[in-house]
Amino acid sequence: MKFYAFLFLLFLGNTSLIAQQDYAKWDVQLGAGFSLLGTGDVWTLAFENELNYKLNPYFTLGTSVGFAKGTFWDTEGTAYVQGNLNVFYSPFRNNHRHNFRVGTGVSLIDVDHTWLSFYASDGGTRTIEQYSFEEYTVFGINILLDYSVAINDKLLLGAKAFAQPYQDGHINSGIMLRIGTRL
Repeated sequence: MKFYAFLFLLFLGNTSLIAQQDYAKWDVQLGAGFSLLGTGDVWTLAFENELNYKLNPYFTLGTSVGFAKGTFWDTEGTAYVQGNLNVFYSPFRNNHRHNFRVGTGVSLIDVDHTWLSFYASDGGTRTIEQYSFEEYTVFGINILLDYSVAINDKLLLGAKAFAQPYQDGHINSGIMLRIGTRL
């Protein structure tokens, strides 16, 4: 009888260990940071929402939506909205505690750019100002470095560095700090 009780307890212990190893495949992360947008050299305050699906310990699919806004003195302003589809590779495996990954993907960005194109002054004070406006949407690729650490079973903290060259020659690059949760 003791033998059967031992087997029963062993079975219960093993199933609880197996259940603890099953981690969520989905996570969502929110990020905030800075980016330098292309040929305009405008620093922007950037925000991003990212949803990830872990395929296996090495590969993850991700999609994100980001937006940013920045100004250069009072003469230039830029805002953008972008969408990204990415594939990440974890060369050291995603062990559910530390996850360093590199990624690539495609990006679509919509940029609104405004700048002071003409002004006249009277005694050092601007009296007439004329602003020019440009809006464009282009495709590009993403080059990403990402690291996240699990604080507990649900909470994730991390950082991300990115470079996004676009078809028209602009490059958006920057860094973000992120917080997220496993779903």
